[in-house]
Amino acid sequence: GEVGERLAGWWEGPAADPALPPLAVAVEESLEDLRAEPDSRRAIIRCYARFERAAADSGLARDPWLTPMEFMRRALERLPLPRAAVPTLTRLFELARFSHRALGPAERDRALEALDEIKAAIETANEAANEARRSDAVAR
Repeated sequence: GEVGERLAGWWEGPAADPALPPLAVAVEESLEDLRAEPDSRRAIIRCYARFERAAADSGLARDPWLTPMEFMRRALERLPLPRAAVPTLTRLFELARFSHRALGPAERDRALEALDEIKAAIETANEAANEARRSDAVAR
């Protein structure tokens, strides 16, 4: 049953970095959302929400009392994310969510650039993890 499966999972040890696939999928979907959504404010908010869900799927759920900036600091500590792009996306989310300032193509473009950097970092981390697994398998 369920207990047996959990014990088997524990015995086998942690999976080889389960954080990467959900993040990569969420970033790709978010890039598509930003490109397709005509309302920049809504696109940025949806993108950030999906990014939070991906972090939660990777084992890093946002506690309700954390501000977006506090959550992103925690995500940067624990997930393979670029140091500049994540705060950029978070600041854009805060503007989109909590201000009445007009957001347009410039903000959407900055969000796209940040997401492209995040996606590239995730892909690089995936490749490095795969290469390490191949090297480890060859060494055995």
